[in-house]
Amino acid sequence: AAWQGMDPNTKKGGHTNLHCDVADAVNLMVDVGVPQEGGEEYDTDDDEAAAGEALRDEELGELSTQHGAIWDIWRWEDSDAIMRLLHAVARERDVEITNNPIHDQLFYLDAPLRRRLRQEYGVRGWRFIQRQGDAVFIPAGNPHQVRNLSSCVKVALDFVSPENAHRCVTLTNQFAKLPRGHH
Repeated sequence: AAWQGMDPNTKKGGHTNLHCDVADAVNLMVDVGVPQEGGEEYDTDDDEAAAGEALRDEELGELSTQHGAIWDIWRWEDSDAIMRLLHAVARERDVEITNNPIHDQLFYLDAPLRRRLRQEYGVRGWRFIQRQGDAVFIPAGNPHQVRNLSSCVKVALDFVSPENAHRCVTLTNQFAKLPRGHH
């Protein structure tokens, strides 16, 4: 259950739950595993309907021929609305969280939660596929999550840009207030 986070329908094995980093970052996709011709593209124990459903994304479309990683990134300014949603979901699911559920990294915002975030809170992020050779820049403090579509090798570098130095200080102070032993 700890590997699945808050959503029992989201299986671990290629995703990073919603979180934010204390510094700016660049993430470069240096290699993407592409199945050999004639091999199975997706190894699943689920039935055909569930497999087809998992390979279709309401925002990105058909994923069965895509390789790389799906990114969701939201604005720093939307963090409070995202936290309100996560607090509501935690209450509904009777799950204990700290006062900053983004830092808890227990959630992966699946399609129903992203839809709810748009409809109830007016928050829409950016959703896109990172492919081999693509670099993704993530400003300090921007909530984001990643789901691999295939085996990926990424290189990440953290840095502090002058434009976001104030966020780094704010986030450092937030992290310092988390309970002792918080991951």
